[in-house]
Amino acid sequence: MTQPRDRPISRTRLESVDLASAWEQHAPEFVAWARKPDHDTYWHFHRDVFLELVPPPGRRTLDLACGEGRLSRDLKARGHGVVGVDRSHAMLAAGREADATIETHLADAAALPFEDASFDLVIAFMSLQDIEDFEGAIREAARVLERGGRFCLAIVHPLNSAGLFDGREADSPFTITGSYLDAHYYADDLVRDGLELTLVSAHRPLQAYTEALAEAGLLIERLREPAVPDHALRKPHSRRWQRLPLFLHLRGSEARLFLDLAGEPLHRRGYRVAMTEAPLKETLAAAVLALGRVEPNQPFIDPMTGSGTLAIEHALVARKMALELLALARNLVRGAERHE
Repeated sequence: MTQPRDRPISRTRLESVDLASAWEQHAPEFVAWARKPDHDTYWHFHRDVFLELVPPPGRRTLDLACGEGRLSRDLKARGHGVVGVDRSHAMLAAGREADATIETHLADAAALPFEDASFDLVIAFMSLQDIEDFEGAIREAARVLERGGRFCLAIVHPLNSAGLFDGREADSPFTITGSYLDAHYYADDLVRDGLELTLVSAHRPLQAYTEALAEAGLLIERLREPAVPDHALRKPHSRRWQRLPLFLHLRGSEARLFLDLAGEPLHRRGYRVAMTEAPLKETLAAAVLALGRVEPNQPFIDPMTGSGTLAIEHALVARKMALELLALARNLVRGAERHE
């Protein structure tokens, strides 16, 4: 049987598509493509550049939309306790065939079968552009992350999915037809080294992903646009991708905001006539009450009350009085009175 000849990427814009069904349909092609040694950018440079962004192994790592599992296997080899999730029966079957010891689940990335805070690391490697409800997948990633956890993702760079080079020369112009800002579906057909592959994905502008991260309460720590390194160049036309990024890498973490609303020390609030050396500061007292889950509507007993720091803070919490905000309000009122 004659092998198909290599040809440049052919892209078709699609009006509508079922992304999950498309990936199930083309799963055998992708498995063969992904498992041919040194065949694509994953082996040439992409895996190693992406893993520079990934924290060291911790408690538990989720490979979100893991596909046939090549990244899961590489993470396992680096010491991660990996759990894989994917919607494709064929992809998961191929993954289990390659390594049955990796825990996998057939599930929608936007409806994960895990409890809150189940993982300290979630990875979505080259998958979000292939998921219809990518916002839901990002929300779920944030939900299953424990406090202080990290979310690392790689996607087709939105510039890449928005346009194509006009030719194969290293200095060929890159053209975006239509609007970069408009989301749409597309299919890329590839033929290389005797293997054929169709990749069906969604183009979305960068803002779509950053807004989804923000809505999920995740703060972007790192954003990288890796160029193809010289050692990864296999053919002359690959130099085009040293001018524009093929991929986009992001690392996010839980966004946490801390406000000190305890206000001035008690002697400055009128509760004490003078300042004394006290072992418990007002901010620490408020934190102790919060950690102790003290209910404002329940009796509060402090058997060693001392100067009353805990009791006073409890009373203010029970009355929902954020003292710094009250002080600000008082100052505004006094300022208004002075100008009357």
